[in-house]
Amino acid sequence: MKIRYFMLAALLPLLFACTNKVDPILYRIAQMGFVQKDGSFLGDDGRTYVFSNVGTDVEWDNVERLMAVFDVTASIDGEDKYSANLLDYQAPLYKKPFAGNSQELIDSLGTAPLKVNDIWFSGGCLNMLNTLTFNNADSKHSVDLLIKAYPPASDTLKMVLMHNAGGDLVDEYAEEMIGNSYSFYSSFPLKDYLPAEGELVLSLEWRWKGETQTIDSKVKF
Repeated sequence: MKIRYFMLAALLPLLFACTNKVDPILYRIAQMGFVQKDGSFLGDDGRTYVFSNVGTDVEWDNVERLMAVFDVTASIDGEDKYSANLLDYQAPLYKKPFAGNSQELIDSLGTAPLKVNDIWFSGGCLNMLNTLTFNNADSKHSVDLLIKAYPPASDTLKMVLMHNAGGDLVDEYAEEMIGNSYSFYSSFPLKDYLPAEGELVLSLEWRWKGETQTIDSKVKF
């Protein structure tokens, strides 16, 4: 069975749509999660999903994190394990953050513009849907998350989304849905930077349209 890669830009990260099919448990969901060694999918909702329509010919080599769209069809072994039909998926950019605030590190990670279309925290990760524009299709772009200072001096973990365009000329004012643009999911594990319990403000900044954009959100553990 061959499953094509896709873009989920038209779907919300936690899409939940009921259907009128006979089985009352059937519903469709789109969410991030982790691929397990046995090929099952541990969703960020804490439930395990077994994709019944995925054969052994589908290999998850080097895929740890996954953004998946699937229909849940039946319960297995209680409330936390389900069989499901995988409809589509995308392996997001999944990278550990950097920590530091030196000019040398900032220069190496890059300060090119990058759009944040959507952002949410789940699975111990900061997850995003991003869009970048490019001029040269052969250029090497890289995206990273930078933790400004750790441990934080306050109740706020300050982060910066970094984009190294690899020397490409990036037009951040171009129309994003046409021409040379690329949208993708990214996921950055924050486990090493979060308290075991309590709450913390996650503060992210990035550059887009000639300005520094920021968003703050308080999360509880």
